[in-house]
Amino acid sequence: MSSIVDAFLDFLDFLDNIVKWVCIILTGVMFAVVLLQVFARLLPVPKPPWTEEMARYLMIYLSFIGASTGIKKWNNINVDMFIKKFPAVVQKVVSVLIKLSVLVFIIIIGYLGYKVFPSVGSRQMSATMNIPMLIPQLSIVIGCALMSLQLIGVLIREFYKGGEPNA
Repeated sequence: MSSIVDAFLDFLDFLDNIVKWVCIILTGVMFAVVLLQVFARLLPVPKPPWTEEMARYLMIYLSFIGASTGIKKWNNINVDMFIKKFPAVVQKVVSVLIKLSVLVFIIIIGYLGYKVFPSVGSRQMSATMNIPMLIPQLSIVIGCALMSLQLIGVLIREFYKGGEPNA
């Protein structure tokens, strides 16, 4: 059992490295698109109409995919002043319940996106880029899948490894 858990956690670390590189590339492309948009406003040339929309979709992908790294490190914003007043066992139970609640929420959002977006997004085209809206909408499904996997890894680390997630 331990080798399966270790293999799964190694896979999640590998997946996190891929996500980090994808985020770096998306950030670079988004920077270039926004820079093109800024310079096109200053120069007396026809302005590309697709830059604002593309930058928006890149930011959406960057946010949803990059959130999985935040989940893996579990460095989200929380107020634990109240929780810290309880004994260690209660703190652990509350911590697990919070993580399970977040996991259920992420799975529900991903599932709803998976069910709704193909019926709507495949028929609707984006305004200026003329691509199916399914492509930007898939960022939610992909991001929720990545976040769910990483959150399962956080829970496994907490139970099997006896500690909080490693950064």
